[in-house]
Amino acid sequence: MAKYASGEKLFEKYQKIIFQMRNLFFEGFNDVFMDVSKIPIHPKKCRKVLQQDPFESRRLWREVTYGLKVSLFKYNLVKKTSLYGNESKGR
Repeated sequence: MAKYASGEKLFEKYQKIIFQMRNLFFEGFNDVFMDVSKIPIHPKKCRKVLQQDPFESRRLWREVTYGLKVSLFKYNLVKKTSLYGNESKGR
């Protein structure tokens, strides 16, 4: 192990091992595993915001999502910061 004491020699050995593993795992895997263009799209199943509990994620993040949608970045930053602040306080 003494001849591989320098970081450069260790890195060369590491690169060689990674290259060999990559060839071992990825060589010949050209088959299509899953064609996502053929998977049907299903709508999300969730309750309306007013029917959700006060601390459900979708309800909490709706203002941040709105800010992203209409490009209100300062508004978005304020809402997201207040969300994180409330999370750290345990509310």
